Amino acid sequence: MKIRRLISGVMCGIMAMSVMSFPTAAAGPINITVGSGGFATVQQAIDSVTAGQSAVITITPGVYEEPVVVDKPNIKLVNTNKSKQAVIITTAVRDTATPPKI
Repeated sequence: MKIRRLISGVMCGIMAMSVMSFPTAAAGPINITVGSGGFATVQQAIDSVTAGQSAVITITPGVYEEPVVVDKPNIKLVNTNKSKQAVIITTAVRDTATPPKI
């Protein structure tokens, strides 16, 4: 009789645990693109990240003339191109007749 109660109690405990919700793993970073069909500016991409999210922002090579403020944690900026083509972010107005030296 005691064994039957013990087994019954253990089974109830196992069933209760199977119904409980356990925290799930945090979602991975979201992927955001700047240029080539994505956001037009780096700052727009940064601003689209909500509190608590982490993001990988891939930027197509080119010159982005804009002030950029990364005011959120867990944001990574990366070049979409593995070659030596540069991503240049500047607030200075440049002479378009003279390309930047890379």
